[in-house]
Amino acid sequence: RVQSAAPHRPPRAPYEVDTAELAPAVAKIEESMRQALRQQAAMHVVERTVLLRAVGRVLGKKDVHISMQDTVTTAQFQAIWSSLGLQISQGYVDAIFNKYGQDARGRMPILNFVEALLYGGNRQIMLEHDYVQRGAYQAGKPATHIGKILYPQCKKGVWPPSDWNPQLAERSAQLPDSRLMLEFVYGYDGFQGTSPNIFYLSTGEVVYYAAGVAIVYNKATHKQRFFLGHDDDILCCALHPDKTTVVTGQVGKDPCVIVWDSITCKTITKIHQGYGNRGVQAVTFSSSGSKLACVCTDNSHTLYIWDWQRKQCLMERKTQPGAPPTTYGVVWSPFEPDRVLTYGQ
Repeated sequence: RVQSAAPHRPPRAPYEVDTAELAPAVAKIEESMRQALRQQAAMHVVERTVLLRAVGRVLGKKDVHISMQDTVTTAQFQAIWSSLGLQISQGYVDAIFNKYGQDARGRMPILNFVEALLYGGNRQIMLEHDYVQRGAYQAGKPATHIGKILYPQCKKGVWPPSDWNPQLAERSAQLPDSRLMLEFVYGYDGFQGTSPNIFYLSTGEVVYYAAGVAIVYNKATHKQRFFLGHDDDILCCALHPDKTTVVTGQVGKDPCVIVWDSITCKTITKIHQGYGNRGVQAVTFSSSGSKLACVCTDNSHTLYIWDWQRKQCLMERKTQPGAPPTTYGVVWSPFEPDRVLTYGQ
């Protein structure tokens, strides 16, 4: 007696399985996937590359050749994540397939899944709720928003990390326990400077500047001291006849010159040149050291003569019109105390 064999039934496709009750747990599995990818990522190998390489090993092709037409079965999907150290049961795989989509054969387009997974949970929430925060987190206010954030410094907006902890924002509002200390400045600003800007002091040390820092360099000890009184780039420097007092001028909406002591690196006086002058291109002391000449970077390259100890402006005069810097520098005559020479284009 011959019995007929039961007809072979192919495995059910994920869309034939009701996985609604597993949907809440899928989000936790997705976060475990992202965590597994982060652990294997490196400086030049991002999470997406890690995942695509694992897909390529299972599909037998290079990660760069994986296209939108490539699909995987549930067994291949499990093999991909098993190679990344994550075991996922069949039920949760079915739930993932049902979430991200599959074709009529129950195969999931793998690139769709990769992009969606790495798009980030917070971005998905933003898209679902259509809520955008205007402006960054503010100190003293809750930092619980996990959707898109728009602020002027970023045209397209940003999202918090997928593992964002609002307490991090509260902590970042506090000053850190550690402080940075300037130890050594490398380089010299010889590009923007159009007038003498490096001098020997009476101590044999050298004074010059770079960016917004004035530097006193001791060649014998290879040490530096710093004057940090400026809040923008320094454009010029001059030395007092006493070979100890220094003046430096900077750029800014209301540019200033600062007279300071090269021994203590402390401010002696600060003189603002006025709004609209943009910066101080050149500066020099008179031969007696009692007066200070400053040339600004406004279109007229205005020359100011100051009694710097009294912070009193003695004279204001236009020197040379044109796009700055047309006037390069200023020199006080050592023979005629009332004569000042400017030079440039």
